[in-house]
Parts: sequence; structure tokens; C-alpha cells
Amino acid sequence: MSRNVVTVSPRFFPPLPSFRRERKRILAEVSDRHRPTTHERGDWLHLDFSKREEASTVRAEVIGWLDEINPSWRRYVKVYPRG
Repeated sequence: MSRNVVTVSPRFFPPLPSFRRERKRILAEVSDRHRPTTHERGDWLHLDFSKREEASTVRAEVIGWLDEINPSWRRYVKVYPRG
């Protein structure tokens, strides 16, 4: 069955230790909420959702998780597909 895939990828700048720690924490918490599929890059998360769910709804759900984890998540990660 086809899937809706939402990708959460890290922003790499600025390369400060505190920035990297927070980015890692955000990605870990998203991983805990929805098991990601594997990716050749260990720091990218591919989250598969059922095709029955609307793509915009799925993306909004992931963004809602990110808002709960850290309201300034846009400084640390990017979400694809862009909506």
C-alpha cells in the first residue's frame, strides 16, 4: 500500500554543541512518537503514514508534535514535504 511520507531533517547551522544537543533531542522525541523508517543518513527521519490520511493532515500532525516538543523547532529541523 502506498504511504504518505513526512521527512524531518536537521538544520546543520550553527554547529554549536548546545544547538546539536537540542536538535538531537527533538529528533529523538519525534522518533518516540512515531517509529521512523530507516534512512541512509542516521539523522533524517522518514515517518510513514497511511495513504488514507490526507497528506496535509499528516504533515500538520507532525508539526503539532514539534510544537509540543519545542516551539522554536524551526531553528533546528525542517519538515518535508513543504505544505
